[in-house]
This record gives sequence, C-alpha cells and structure tokens, in this order.
Amino acid sequence: MNGKIVTVEKLGSLRERAAGEGKSIVLANGIFDLLHVGHVRYLEAAKREGDFLVVAVNDDQAARTLKGPGRPLTPLAERMEILAGLGCVDRVVPVAATDMNELLRRLRPAVHAKGTDYTPESVPERDIATEVGARVAIVGDPKDHSTRNLVRAVAAASGSAPGPSRGWSRWRLAAGHVFLVAAALTVDRLGRAALMGAVVAGSGLALRAWAAGYIEKTVRVVSAGPYRFLAHPLYVGNFLIGLGFAIANGRLWVLGLYLLLYLILYGATIRDEEARMAGLHGAAWTAYRRSVGGLVPAWPGAPADGTRYSARRMVWRNKEYRAWAGIGALALLAVFKAIGR
Repeated sequence: MNGKIVTVEKLGSLRERAAGEGKSIVLANGIFDLLHVGHVRYLEAAKREGDFLVVAVNDDQAARTLKGPGRPLTPLAERMEILAGLGCVDRVVPVAATDMNELLRRLRPAVHAKGTDYTPESVPERDIATEVGARVAIVGDPKDHSTRNLVRAVAAASGSAPGPSRGWSRWRLAAGHVFLVAAALTVDRLGRAALMGAVVAGSGLALRAWAAGYIEKTVRVVSAGPYRFLAHPLYVGNFLIGLGFAIANGRLWVLGLYLLLYLILYGATIRDEEARMAGLHGAAWTAYRRSVGGLVPAWPGAPADGTRYSARRMVWRNKEYRAWAGIGALALLAVFKAIGR
C-alpha cells in the first residue's frame, strides 16, 4: 500500500509532526470518482493554503448515498491510490461518513479547503470548522469540470449517449426562442395587455434570478430560497416569461398556442430533469421531492439548509445575465414595433 494512504487513527502522527515543526494541515475532501483537471487544480490550490495536505475520500457506500445508484464508477482503493500519486497530496484517508464533521473534530486542521462550487456560507461543515478553529478556504478553478460530464463525453464518443434528453432540450430551446421572437414582433399596441404581459414576464425574470443565486444542481440538493418550496423554479420562471409575451401579444390564439407548446415541450424536459437529479443525488433527492412541489409551490416546504444567496453565483457561474439581456432586447423590439405601427 502507498505510504500516503492511512486510516483516520494514524493521522494523529501527522498532527503531532505538524505541531512540532510549527506547520499547518489543510483538509480537502471529495469523492474523486474519475480524476479530472478540476480535481487537480482544487487540490493544488488547497496545498498552497498550508504545509501538509490531507485528502479525505468518501468510501463507496457514502458515494452512493451522495451521488445515487451506479456511483462510484471507480472503487475506493483505486481512487485513493490515484490521489496518493499526486505530488501535492501528503496523506489520503477513507471516510465512511457523507460529511467531514467527525474528521474535522479529530484532525483539527488549520484550514478546511472546499471547491468553488461552494461559498463560505454554504460549506456543510462550516460550524464544525469554526468550532475547531479551522479557516474555511474556497479554492480551485470555477466548477467547469465534473465526473458526470466526463461520463457523458465518453458515452457520446462511443455512440451510446442518451439522445432523447439532449435532442429534446434543443427542440425546447429553439421552439421557445422562435415563439418569443414571433410574439414580440407581432405586438400591435402598448395597451393594458402589454403592461400586464410586462409584469408577468418581469416576475419570471425575477424568479429566475432568485433561483440562480442558489442553484447547485450538479453538486448537491439545495433547500433554500425558492428551492425550499419548488423543485424547478427556473422552469416556472421560463413559463412566466413566455406567458408574459403571449399576454402582451393580445391574441387569444397566441396564448393558447403557448400553453400547448409549454405543456408538450416542458413536460418531457421536466421528466428528464427529475431522472437526472435522482441519478445524481439518489436518496437525498427523493427525500427532498417529498417536501416540495414540482411547478407549484408546496407549503411549508423542505427545511432550510442554510445556503445563502450569491449574486456572483447568479451572474457569473449560472450566467443569468444572458436571460436578462435576451428578454430585454425582445421587450425593446416589441415596443419599437408597436410604436411604429
């Protein structure tokens, strides 16, 4: 066995060594199912926060609990061996729990390093880290890489990628864009219908911006903001935006066509999304869905998990500015067309 791979009990010697030499320990953690560049950048950045880097790896059962059936793809022993081969890693330790609370209490590191898919406020072990005197550091590059994306790329290259979901998503986006442009171009006048439509579409944009400041779909199940009551607030926001343009158009048949399109296109999309989230998060998603509505809010909703709203997450990571820019441009187009009639 690689000398870097140890049990939790044997971490005591590293702690004593660090204390004796006046050096610091950094704790990083994860599943590290298929090691990719995002993992390496996270671990290298974590190492720069101190002197000794300890990497805690969720065992196979914990990985299944966190990610769902079919995960991990790589067994624990192999995941640890790969990590131990990295020069920035000093120790690798298996962990049976789904969180690092107990390990933080036993190791008492100087720094608890988490990836950029978290904010300092959303780190699950934040309170325990504070209790043991560990500084929480958000390190690594943006969350642009994932095991899930690697699996999809391999499946696509081998010709076995699940096509319906991708194709359906393209059709949904294309149909939605065509409808919005057509509805905007055929607004006849700026009357009561246009004002009502603007209010409805604006509420949809606001809901999207609210949800996008919390969303962590590929990372974990979030129960905060609109996600306390709705599983799919982004889709509800999209519905309201389209509904607003249909109302502003002022024609009943346009409104009817929009409702039909939404029912057909988004019904399949939401079914795909439910299956994807169940596959990613397993029991955590199942428990969450019992407490919240899909497209209609359920009260009192799921218990709040402490995740805080992040404007940075909304604007840059989830690129919500694109929705505001696109809808704003269409609204201006509708106004100019109506004025010019």
